[in-house]
Amino acid sequence: MRFNILGIPVRVSPMFAVTALILWQIGRESSLESLAIWVLVMFSGVLFHEFGHAFAGRAYGLKPNVELHGMGGVTWWSNQVGLSPWRSIVVSVCGPLVGIVLGGLAYAYVGSMAEAPPELTRYALSSFIWVNLGWGLFNLVPVLPLDGGNILRSVCIMVSPHRGRDAADLLSTVVGVGLIGLSLMADQPMLAVFFGYFIWVTWKERKRRGERLAEAHLEPRFRKAVVALNARRFDEAEQMASSLVKEAESVAMKAAASGLMAWARFGSGDLEGAQTALDERPAGAPLDGGLQGALLLRQGEPEMALRHLEGAMQRSEDPQVPELLCVALIQVGRGAEVMALLGSGAQGRMHKGASARLAAEARRSGDDTLADRILNG
Repeated sequence: MRFNILGIPVRVSPMFAVTALILWQIGRESSLESLAIWVLVMFSGVLFHEFGHAFAGRAYGLKPNVELHGMGGVTWWSNQVGLSPWRSIVVSVCGPLVGIVLGGLAYAYVGSMAEAPPELTRYALSSFIWVNLGWGLFNLVPVLPLDGGNILRSVCIMVSPHRGRDAADLLSTVVGVGLIGLSLMADQPMLAVFFGYFIWVTWKERKRRGERLAEAHLEPRFRKAVVALNARRFDEAEQMASSLVKEAESVAMKAAASGLMAWARFGSGDLEGAQTALDERPAGAPLDGGLQGALLLRQGEPEMALRHLEGAMQRSEDPQVPELLCVALIQVGRGAEVMALLGSGAQGRMHKGASARLAAEARRSGDDTLADRILNG
């Protein structure tokens, strides 16, 4: 589900509803009324939290997008604007701050009540306090990738610009290990699992960062290959990417070069070769959702392509991805979402002439009104 609030695109994953249902059952409630209350409270609480980040980022020139998913929510940016550590701290703080303020006000309201409210009202208020105040405070725990961990990282970078990230990883891990112990002592195994997962994510990202540094000498050639691809010099881009695949040692660089080679083949019309390059990516490398979506579009499967392209919008800076996503949305008749995506700043990431190509796609799909809206902005 996609919609737009105050110029900010919002996507709700089906897994968000699954998580909401699981948490409601853990609370041992059974009535449909309580389920409706819980879903509304959780939806609004996570949305308020993410909009705290989104509006803070927008104040600093970032173009926010919000997604609610199975692990809660995430705010990501359609453009890249370098933020100082102080500004990064502000963006990180504003999410939990919104929840703490709202939950705190609800807590104060409950405390001022002269008599106990009806059962459903009590449940709604307690759920609102738990989701907003509880989740806000939990997010300030200094463990990556929580907001508190991001704040810790920004502080470490302020203290030591060169070693700050490594220091934050270490401190986050120490705190996480301590909290695992406390969770187990408090007979909260699920909480211990969460902190264990956070530690794993942190060290996985640290490993990737180390691999990128070790292969920094390949980066200039990789960037030249990207330039060749964007300039539609597909044969040149494929040759450079093929050379990088042979020289790279890390999974990350091999996967990036393989993906570049696949995109070059796709651009030259070699769909079979593109699929082969995609299938032969290194073991453990994630699937390039943008390229898989592009191939599915060419095969006349826009619904299946959407699943890959929507995920790729968050993970990839490839300028072809937002245009391909708009094409898929046009082909399945979701024109309103196309305009919301273009209005979010995604158009700035696309290749020159994207508006004309998208308008032509809309006309081929029989939607002249959408074509005119795309061209007129």
